[in-house]
Amino acid sequence: LTIIYMIVAVKWVLVFSDWKHWMKHKDQLAISVLAFFAGASAYVYLPLRAAKGLLINWGHPTTVQRFWDHVTGSAYRDKMFSKSFGDFFASFGKGLQVLGSNTLWLGLLLGIIGLLFLWKHHRRWAWFFTIFLGLHFLGNLFYDIVDIEVYYIPLLFVLCGPAAYGLAVLGHGKCSSLASKPALRFLVTGVVIVVVVGVSLFKGEFYWNKSNNYFAFDYAQNIFKLLPVDSSVFCMGDNQVFPLAYLQAVEAYRPDVKIFHRNGLLFHDLYGYYGENAHRPKKEVRDEVEAKYLAQAPGPVYFTEFREQSGLLGWDQYPEGLLYRLFPGNKVYRAPADPWDKYIMRGEADPSIYKEDYLTSYLVTKYSLKKGEALMTQGYGPKAAQAIEAAMASGKNIGKAQYNMRSEERRVGKECRSRWSPYH
Repeated sequence: LTIIYMIVAVKWVLVFSDWKHWMKHKDQLAISVLAFFAGASAYVYLPLRAAKGLLINWGHPTTVQRFWDHVTGSAYRDKMFSKSFGDFFASFGKGLQVLGSNTLWLGLLLGIIGLLFLWKHHRRWAWFFTIFLGLHFLGNLFYDIVDIEVYYIPLLFVLCGPAAYGLAVLGHGKCSSLASKPALRFLVTGVVIVVVVGVSLFKGEFYWNKSNNYFAFDYAQNIFKLLPVDSSVFCMGDNQVFPLAYLQAVEAYRPDVKIFHRNGLLFHDLYGYYGENAHRPKKEVRDEVEAKYLAQAPGPVYFTEFREQSGLLGWDQYPEGLLYRLFPGNKVYRAPADPWDKYIMRGEADPSIYKEDYLTSYLVTKYSLKKGEALMTQGYGPKAAQAIEAAMASGKNIGKAQYNMRSEERRVGKECRSRWSPYH
């Protein structure tokens, strides 16, 4: 999507703002076009690599249609421009906060000053920066996704252009000095980029430094460690998928376990979403394929989330630690030994490790909530209250992710803050 914004901005510069200039300097135009396609050629790697049948093959971009769907973000189109106008001012404030806090507000101020001077003295580049920054910022305002901060990274880098111009203008007192000295342009722009990136790294040290954050690793290892031999796990969501993929592919941990992604984006395309079932409804395909797999599975079958009952008549679900096991309804189910005393979640009790980190807080919430549910079922009241309380505390940091708690669990957790009663 960032490239689309860039194409619109570049097209305006080439075609509408000063077409006569480019017709006189066709060599510059040719070099610019070639440079653009040289950078974009990195996308050619996607279908070449995807054709090798990888463990992680997001979107399977081996055909023209799937390649286009992948690079244009078809999986996320329903989130694009989906926010209501009622959220506009909140999103606008959030966007300014992200841009300002990552440049100490000075970079944002210099960028605005630079744009104003560009409009006065270099209209062509003013159009370019205004169109790109404006479209990108507007797109982010209506993009309904939790980790929206990362989508401002391209804005930060492009903002360095007008910020560098603004700095040079203020520093030299002449608007022509930057235009007449190419070496000065590159030097000032480089300084601004280094400062902006340095500030972002310094302020975001918590995000980049994960040396004491073992949550994703431990969560996936807890899932793997107690699975019987030749088990199968059906998963959804990045928080479970990628840690499981890492442990199995990189650490060679539990290679006997088969992992399937229910959207067919990763691991093996068991569902044929990118083959024979490409045009069928996903729910229909899931019910059919999973029922067939359950009938001939080589070992126990688990889901990382509670599976909807449709399409699996004759099967019951039982929580086993962090997973849900599918078990034939005509057989007697015997629960395994309680896994929670064998699970390890390093740093679980230290909120400073996962504060303001949506994905990590989500994992901690899920872990604590499932632990509280299990302990409550077993009659360990005070321990269950403590786990649910921990889930609610971490849930405060992740906003929408707390929807995973059902209303009854939220109410119980809230009352458990003050006391423990026999009912609870």
